[in-house]
Amino acid sequence: MLDQIWANLMLILFPPRCCGCGDPIPMQRNRNFCSLCAARVVFISSPLCPVCGIGLSSDGGGEDRFCHGCLRCLPTFDSARSLVYYRDPVRTLLHQLKFKADTRAVPGLRSVIYEGGDWYRKEDYDLIIPVPLFPARLKKRGLNQALVLARLFFTEESEKIDPTVLIKVENTPAQSELNGIERRKNLAGTIRARPNADLVGSRICLVDDILTTGTTVSECSLILKENGAKIVDVLTFARA
Repeated sequence: MLDQIWANLMLILFPPRCCGCGDPIPMQRNRNFCSLCAARVVFISSPLCPVCGIGLSSDGGGEDRFCHGCLRCLPTFDSARSLVYYRDPVRTLLHQLKFKADTRAVPGLRSVIYEGGDWYRKEDYDLIIPVPLFPARLKKRGLNQALVLARLFFTEESEKIDPTVLIKVENTPAQSELNGIERRKNLAGTIRARPNADLVGSRICLVDDILTTGTTVSECSLILKENGAKIVDVLTFARA
């Protein structure tokens, strides 16, 4: 009884704050966003492309269908799915995590994953692999945001997460600074599989923070397939 009274008093004196805008959200337990910020988190749902996962116009009906890009040329991965669109407050949280190593963004990101459910599971994966960072960049940033997100997506399968399978061997310019053609040239030959990695016949979920052109995950998927992976599905938190 006293514990409950104390907890209620703390909520009144120190109300939780929205992970998006920082405004207080009084007397709302188990909430990480105010109503305004929560309304700006837009989940990606059908109709979408069953391969690359891009959202499609409902003008052609509500059923999933191949996008023009995948009809012309299938990607190196088997499927890609993204949880939400890359806009605030998600964009701000991902920036906090990625560029400032600010783990205070984690509760907000976790709550979005929780609300989205586990629809992203396409297979019973053997391995969950975060997109790698070059060691010097990892040291500078303080964490690999893809690894943090992999642990949030697969909380009960941490033993399957292996951040050492893929290795970034060159410290290339950030992909966000380049266009599509430059991105492909920038990454070519810069990602390798660990020499002793046993990937033959494996079902892999490749995790990253944002899917933009798909260049990074395509290069990673190509390397995994060349080393014997049977299935490579891509999962990103957001899609630009």
